[in-house]
Parts: sequence; structure tokens; C-alpha cells
Amino acid sequence: MQDAAHNSLLRRRRRALHQRVAALLEADFPDVVTGEPELLAHHHAGADQPDRAATYWQRAGELCSQVGETPPLVPALFGLWIHYAARFELAECRRMGEQLFAVGAASGDPDLILETHVVLGSTTFHMAELEKAAGHLRHVVDHYDPERHGHHAYTFGQDPRVAAGVYLANTLWCRGEPAQAQAMAEQALGWARDLGHPYSLALGLVFAARVRQKERAAAGTERLALDAMSLSQRQGFPAVQCMAQGLLGWALAARGEHAAGLETQRQGLDSGQAIGHGVSRVWLLALLADSALDARDTEAAASALTEAVAHIERIGTQVEEAEVYRVMARLQEQLGRETEARDWLRRARSCADAQQAAGWHRHLNAMAATALE
Repeated sequence: MQDAAHNSLLRRRRRALHQRVAALLEADFPDVVTGEPELLAHHHAGADQPDRAATYWQRAGELCSQVGETPPLVPALFGLWIHYAARFELAECRRMGEQLFAVGAASGDPDLILETHVVLGSTTFHMAELEKAAGHLRHVVDHYDPERHGHHAYTFGQDPRVAAGVYLANTLWCRGEPAQAQAMAEQALGWARDLGHPYSLALGLVFAARVRQKERAAAGTERLALDAMSLSQRQGFPAVQCMAQGLLGWALAARGEHAAGLETQRQGLDSGQAIGHGVSRVWLLALLADSALDARDTEAAASALTEAVAHIERIGTQVEEAEVYRVMARLQEQLGRETEARDWLRRARSCADAQQAAGWHRHLNAMAATALE
């Protein structure tokens, strides 16, 4: 308890320091504001002010374009992509990714091109374009050189091979290759531990936990989620922490601790919403609803699924979409609405077919409601 409070205090102090530095630069150093907007972007991001950070990343990108400096332009565009990715604005993520790819290709620099494959691979994964995602992510894993690319973790905030590896693991699972997915996740975690870069390790842990959760492995999910939460609390990674909370809550509920599990999941979702973090919110809502149905709490499940479906309608196709529809079918079944349950189950199968997502078909086939077909 004392360690958690201490870590929370340190995070608040870091945010306050970044906020004071940003305010000082804006008030007293106009030349820095004009000539080094990426510095302001960094401090506003550290102060949990993503909209202001995005404004300065935009200026940094425009400045680099004006002076024709390609290498600094890539981190600026990458910063903008991170902003849109955190808010789960997938159309803007794709636009930033395509700009990054064009800039990297024009430069002819394979190191810059490597980062663009990370961006496009993770974006297309979330958009359920699994074949494209696998191609981009494999490129990174195959072409990464520790000596040449190890510094990228400090330039771009995450190690490209670790990020690509854990995203590839989740992509493989969705495509119906669970053994390969687990092997890839374990390999990526090994890379992250060898590298010693805290955020890359936190990312690796939480995305490896996602693979274990997809396999319904509660103990493995809990272990990885706890490690991700602990590291994120110490280092101040709130986005990773809220995702890890959702996974931990699912694991607790899966082993019968329904009240604690549901509360932990709600805390994760609330924390994510508070910081404007939208990555995989639809999937985390589906996990919450699934856990609620295990506890026969149809009201909580209906609330979570209503938000999830509305999010899909607003954002568009997402990789976890079939899972949302599967859990919706479970809800209708518990409510005694057999016709509606069949309709949602057919919708889930159609979605999984369209995405060529054999992994989600495994969940559908294992579902008790298949008797409704």
C-alpha cells in the first residue's frame, strides 16, 4: 500500500514538473516554441496533456517538412500517430502511417522504414486487416538488428522488435495459430527483458497477457497482468496499467472471484477513459460483459455491450468485433431471447469469416449458445 502511494506521488510530481517546464518554455522562451516544438510536445505528453502535445507534434512535422529534414520529421509524425492511436482514432492512425511510410520510402533509409512497418502493422491489426498486419510485423521481426536498432526504443519510446513481436503474436492467434502465437509472445518478452527498456517490457507483458487471455488461461493472464501493472505503477505508464487492470480483473473473475474481478475491470476502464486512452476499449468492455454473465449479472453485461457496439458503429471494423457479438449472443441467451441470440451469433460468425479470423471461431465453437444454431 505504501509503495503504491509513493509511486502515485512520484507520478504526480513528474506530471507537475513536465507541466511547469512546458508553461515556462511557452511563457519565456518563444524561440524554443517556434524552433523546437517537439520539446514542447514531449513535456505536454509527460504532463498528460495529449491534445496540446498533438498540437506541437503537428507543428514539428510542419517545420521539418518546410526545411526538408526527413529524419526529424519521422519522430514528429510518430508522435502524432501515438496521439491518435491512444485515442483509437483508427482512420487518422492509418493516415499518419501512410505519411510515415511515404517519408521513409522517399528517404531510402531502412531504419526509418522499419518504424513505419511497426506503425502500419499495429494499425492494421486493430482494423482487423490481419494479413496486412502480419506482413508488416514480420518485416520488423526479420529485419531488426539489435546493434543497429537498439537505440530506437529511446528515440521512439518503444523497441520496434518487441512491439512488432507482441502484435504479431496477437495477429497469429486471431488467424487461428495459437501455438505460434504463444511462441512469438514468449520470444518477444525475452527480447524485452534482454533490452531492459521499461516501457517496451510493460508493452510486452500486457500484450503477452492478451494472448494468454484469448486462450482462456486465467493463471498465465493473471501473472503477466500483475507484472505489467507493477512495472507500470513504478514507471508511470497509465495506459498500460489500465489495460493490465482489465486483464487482471478478467482472470480474477475466471477463477471465481466475481466481485473483485468485475470491480478491477471497471477500474481499468474508468482509468483509461479518464486519460483519454481508447486502445482496445471495445475488447475490454467485452471481457467485462463476459465476466458479468459468468456472475449472472445481465444488467452490467448489457451496459458494457451497449457501449461496445456503439463504439464499433462509430469507429468502424475492429479486430475484437466478433468477440463482442459472441458475448452479446450470450447475453440474449441468458435473457431467454433465443431468436436474438441466434441473430447475434450469426453476426459474430459472419464477422469472423470476413476478417479471416479463425481464432474467434474457436471461441464461437466453444460457446454454449452454439446449441441455438
